[in-house]
Formats: sequence, C-alpha cells, structure tokens
Amino acid sequence: MRILLCSPEAQAATGNANSARRYQALLQQRGHQVEALLAPADAAVFAAACQRFQPEVLLLIHAWRSGRLWLESGRLAPALVVLSGTDVNQGLDLPDQAPVIRQVLQTATVVAAHNPQLLDQLGQRLPQCCQRLRALPVSVQLGRQPCSLQQHYGIDPTTLVLLCPAGLRPVKSVLDLLHWYNALPPERLLPPCLLAFCGPVLDESYSRCFLAAVRQQPLARYLGVIAPDAMADVLRQSALVLNHSESEGLSGALLEAACLGRPILARDIPGNRALVQPGVNGLLYRDQQEFHRHLLQLVQHASLRQQLSRPQPQMLDGSAEGDALEQLCRLTMAG
Repeated sequence: MRILLCSPEAQAATGNANSARRYQALLQQRGHQVEALLAPADAAVFAAACQRFQPEVLLLIHAWRSGRLWLESGRLAPALVVLSGTDVNQGLDLPDQAPVIRQVLQTATVVAAHNPQLLDQLGQRLPQCCQRLRALPVSVQLGRQPCSLQQHYGIDPTTLVLLCPAGLRPVKSVLDLLHWYNALPPERLLPPCLLAFCGPVLDESYSRCFLAAVRQQPLARYLGVIAPDAMADVLRQSALVLNHSESEGLSGALLEAACLGRPILARDIPGNRALVQPGVNGLLYRDQQEFHRHLLQLVQHASLRQQLSRPQPQMLDGSAEGDALEQLCRLTMAG
C-alpha cells in the first residue's frame, strides 16, 4: 500500500511526532510505502502532497488538526483517523471545532484510538460512528541515547527528580501543576526534591508565563527539550513521573514510564486511568489535597516507590500494533 501519514506536529519531542515515526516504521517493516507529512501549513500543502504521492490510504493523526485539512482539500483519498484525547474531550465541545470533527468522524472510513475508553466516550456521544470505531494496540520504542541528569543539568544525584514531560501548552496544565507544588512547604519535601519539566514550547504566551513562574521556584526547573532517544535514560533516573494534563488520549511519556517501571503520579482523567493502575504502577489524584497527600507519601517512602516500580516490557513488542495498523489501513483502502 501507498500510505500518506499526516501528523499535526513536526517537533521530535511531541507525542504526535513520536507516534508518526513509530507508525511509519511499523508499516515500512511490513513492506508498505509510507511517506510522512509533518505539520502541513494548510490544505493546499496537504493536497499537493496527496497529488504528488498518490496515496491509496491517508493515515491522519488528530481529527481536528489533520482531518480538517483532509476535508478542506476535498477528501482526496480514503482516511484512517487516529483520535487524540483533545478531539473527544475538548474539541467536540468547542463551537469552532465540533462541526469539523463531527464531519471528519462521520466521513472517515475508519476511526481508531489507542485508548478504548476514548472510543467508548465517542460511541456514546456519536452513536452513528460506532460501526467505524476500532481499537488500536499500542507499543513503545525506547531510545538508547544516554543523558546524565548530573552531567547535563548539574542535578545532585541525591535529589529526587519528579519529572513532568509535557509540551508547554494549556491542555498540559504545567503551570497549574507548578502552583500546586509551590503550595507545599519546602521542609515537607524531604529528601530534597526537584520538580523538573521537559518538553517543547507549543504555545508562546502560555510558555512565557510558565517559564517566568519556574524561575521564581528554586525547587523546580525547566530542562528544555529532551531528545526522544534520550527520554528513556532520563526516565530511569527519575524518582517519579508526573502528568497533570486536562486531557490525554494515551500519554507517550507515561507509556515509556510504565514500560520502564517508573512510578507514576497522574491526574485522574480518562486517558490516565487507562494506563495507571493505582497501587500497581502509580497513583491518581482528583484534587490538590489528594495530589499533596500522594506526593508526600511517594517522596517520603522509598518502599512505596519500589512497590510501584513494576516494569511492563511487553510494551516493547510492536507486532500487535503493527499488525493492527496494517489491517486498519487495508480496511480503509477497501472502503
């Protein structure tokens, strides 16, 4: 098959770009011609890529950001749409996005998601789409690049690193997480802790506010963008991996953390509930009080962190995801 893969993000450290690279590799391993179109500027760029490559199938990551271009360019090939969490949890409630997302979901040949809960939500909201909804298994590709937090960032090895990998944009709520963390008296964070953020700037105004706030907090730090190939090594050196997002489909960073057996502390939202098993590989919180309680338990009790450090190496096997992706592309091509 000739497959044109469209991702709304080009920056290597974003989840969409990581998914695009993984999908491309899995499908190419199965003998298909796959071209990746990363962050096309508009429908004209999208249409030109279609006319040049002549795809039999379009693999669109994100119903709003990629699916919109497919509609605007005249639906030049049958589409397999892979949903994001924001498509369902936010976009369907926004007046400017909802009509487009609904049209994409109702005209795409196949609509898939890695998170079954997301498909359940969508099926309840748009029952007319149920026949085209498909679950897609997920896998993890761990990078092998070393990245010492001590050598690269000067972080004392006795400090507990609380890592929040997230792009700097409102839906990831990193500024809110910083405020919640700041509300804890420093003397309660023993042994010494550092709340470390890493991820690309995706919203300029929000990022300026966040970075200004980080500079005022001595127990927090923005590490910048960590190369995807180095993320696994950084996760291994972190005591906890945090996620405070308002919406997630299935966080790639949390998948890596779960695969490696790093304890997770995450906001209790559908996307995180699909991955975090409380008491098994992490803890979930619903409000600031619960966040503080769980964080202090995890910081103060190494035995609890050890209890939640259960690697899931089966995620490294991409065969199920690759086979399912290939099958969905064939189903899309057949119409």
